[in-house]
Amino acid sequence: MEQDRKIKNKIAITGANGFLGSNLYNLFDKKDLKIKRLSKSYKNRKYNKYFFDLNEPLLDEKILIDVLCLIHCAATVHKKNIPYKEFKKLDFHGTKKLLEQADNANVKHFIFISSVGVYGLHSSKNIVSEKSDTNPKTPYAKVKLETEKEIIRFCNKSKIKYTIIRVPILFGYNTKGNFSFLNKIANLNIPLPFKFNNNRRTMVYIENLTSFILYVHLNKKYFINETILFTDNINLSVEQCIKNIRKINKKREMLFYIPKSMIWFVLNILGQKKIFYQLYENLEFEPSKKIIDSGWKAEFDEDKAFYNTYKRK
Repeated sequence: MEQDRKIKNKIAITGANGFLGSNLYNLFDKKDLKIKRLSKSYKNRKYNKYFFDLNEPLLDEKILIDVLCLIHCAATVHKKNIPYKEFKKLDFHGTKKLLEQADNANVKHFIFISSVGVYGLHSSKNIVSEKSDTNPKTPYAKVKLETEKEIIRFCNKSKIKYTIIRVPILFGYNTKGNFSFLNKIANLNIPLPFKFNNNRRTMVYIENLTSFILYVHLNKKYFINETILFTDNINLSVEQCIKNIRKINKKREMLFYIPKSMIWFVLNILGQKKIFYQLYENLEFEPSKKIIDSGWKAEFDEDKAFYNTYKRK
């Protein structure tokens, strides 16, 4: 057992070449932590880089033998028209096989990156908390919730411990996903109809999330066998986001007012209700009590986060 403790000193990251995984690696590397990167873009094993694909999740058992903590970021995201069965095959069964391998290798801690999509909301008049009901609507979100439940079931019957982190929309340098859509709109050199649009949407800055994941790894006692709703308390209106982006890029605001009822009428006719909800309605999340109790604090506030997103060299 003493030998086992000595050799298990590495952190493995799946999806290590993705937006979250690459930012995690950058932070952990700066902290001189020992890291193994797993990604489907790594065809040849070298420099602690290993091939990992959810479609072919079986790993050489030696890869995890010295891993203390496995952070599972890999997921089928940012793709359209993928059926439920495909998500089930990749995200659920791929994660299940990975978890089994981690347990066989005696990995101590499995951190799973989930999504607030499990709540099934495009908008909400009330602030969403960890106690809110889950009701996923999309195949991606449904499989995320099913995977969460499988992780809990498996870990409750084995020695490996879990932490599940549900994450809202992410933004940061070279961002992808929903925020990139907002970014494209903001960078159009045309007036936009968002003046007096005071909706509130929770967004998470990528470096605050990576900081929290590191904190979870170093302060396990607060987060072992817990499902965490993560936010860094950045809640903004779309109007404020557009202003921030254009200000940093030294562009004029160019915002004008159109009643929400007119915007709804047009987008409803065009079959774009989801866009209306995302741009004009509220969707705020509050962090899990465990985060507050643990003492973790976000390093970057709204101003620093936006500045780093658009001024990073």
